[in-house]
Amino acid sequence: MDRSLSLLRFKQMPRKIVLEPNGPAVIDGGVLVTADREIELEEGVNCLLCRCGGTKNAPFCDGSHKGNRFDSVIEGPVDYQVRTPKPIVDDQTLIIEIIEDGPIYVRGDLEVLCGERVVWRGAHTKLCRCGRTAKPGFCDGSHKR
Repeated sequence: MDRSLSLLRFKQMPRKIVLEPNGPAVIDGGVLVTADREIELEEGVNCLLCRCGGTKNAPFCDGSHKGNRFDSVIEGPVDYQVRTPKPIVDDQTLIIEIIEDGPIYVRGDLEVLCGERVVWRGAHTKLCRCGRTAKPGFCDGSHKR
């Protein structure tokens, strides 16, 4: 059974996550609510989530992707569906659940971009955070192998 390592909630924010080519997942602005505190991120202040699996500050990026040859560029739109979606709290909240030894599970209406291009739109997706996926950016279960 999956266990949450941490649960992040973002309210009143742009509904997008940018997957930097060969880098972190970037969330710009909004209010970040973690289990123990609430942090208002000013516009232009980013929350960087690790996608390479090398960070020492999980779930946040510490720049490890620069030294571990992380390679993750999404070439085009992705058709990815979560088989058994969890409920969405409300239409104003983006929930990011960091699954222990698993993916970044995102719930809430959003767009996922790679650089400037929209590569996915929907309400539920799982982003890779182990760096071993064959579906760049998105979890394919490689963390279980």
